[in-house]
Amino acid sequence: MKALFQFILLWLAGLGASTQYAKLSLALPALEAYYGSAGARLGLLVSLLSFVGLAFGLGAASVVAALGFRRMLITALVLGAGVALLESLLPPLPVMFALRLVEGVSHLLLVVVIPTLIASIASERLRAVAMTLWGTFFGVGFALVGAFGLPLLEARGLSAFLVAHAVWMGLMACLVVMLVEKGRASREERAWHPAFFSLALHREVYTSIPIATSALVWLFYTATYVSALTLTPKWVGADEAVALAALLPLVSIVSSVTIGNLLLLRFPAVTVVKTGLVAALLTVMAMAFSGPVASLLMALFASIGLVQGASFAVVPELNRDTHDRVLANGAMAQTGNIGNLVGTPLLLMLFQSGGKAAALLYLGACYLAGLGVLVGLGWLARRQ
Repeated sequence: MKALFQFILLWLAGLGASTQYAKLSLALPALEAYYGSAGARLGLLVSLLSFVGLAFGLGAASVVAALGFRRMLITALVLGAGVALLESLLPPLPVMFALRLVEGVSHLLLVVVIPTLIASIASERLRAVAMTLWGTFFGVGFALVGAFGLPLLEARGLSAFLVAHAVWMGLMACLVVMLVEKGRASREERAWHPAFFSLALHREVYTSIPIATSALVWLFYTATYVSALTLTPKWVGADEAVALAALLPLVSIVSSVTIGNLLLLRFPAVTVVKTGLVAALLTVMAMAFSGPVASLLMALFASIGLVQGASFAVVPELNRDTHDRVLANGAMAQTGNIGNLVGTPLLLMLFQSGGKAAALLYLGACYLAGLGVLVGLGWLARRQ
């Protein structure tokens, strides 16, 4: 029962991490109204978090392992609360950019340490299910900000909206201090030398099949998730697009926690990821003949929902010790940010130049590449 309460608390803390993205992404019109003619620079406020993760994903893993998981979780939450409070003052744009860089550090630490702790406290039998549930944090965070945060924004304004996030992060920090005990998951037993960037560490991670597998598949998943969602208004009518914008993320979450968890109780996580990629590829092929209609878009997001949750479950399945798990989670943070940064502009560019056919070819190529990575690395692992 204690492990269950700790899991719920860690997942709730993860919602604070997803809100670090969602709050400015969904509040972009309010930011434009406040900052005036900032133009495209406001979009950079959202993507700055991705740049931090891209550059320092593995470095954060080494820092977390060296200084202690529980300690760094508390540090990240307190840092996130403080930054959100300063953001609520709505400082000049250059100061806001600097604050977002610091918030990127908080976000990166959270997405490295929380899944590592969850894998450590979950039982062997339920670990895959726990990791799949963790994988919903990003979509649920966006949904909650849309459902509760935006009404607060409209009623109380931008400052109150940002203060609410600061309060949540601060509350999570206090609860972690009180309820997450020091124990075998509190720190990594190996000697670590923290470094925010290390070529040797990158070499260690990306030449290790068990550590790199989830990260490489995650690259192709993230290169399609947000980009496909962004392109929805161009694929369907305006009325359908509004409904699908809210529905598609929920479809992926429901698929992950229902079908995904049922499959994980019977099959290895790698097999579930392969199943999701094959289903996504078949759906894209169906779109090539009938067009990206609403029903097929929902089928696509149900398919990649399996990839979303099971990819996190692959980490503890392939990596038995905390050293390798924390590196694998850091690598997923890194490749996920690469996918988020590259995916949307690339897909939009292909759509503008080649229409639906080019966009569908891109999606299909990503899912085929992800499947190829799993099959190829599995073959190499069996030969070792």
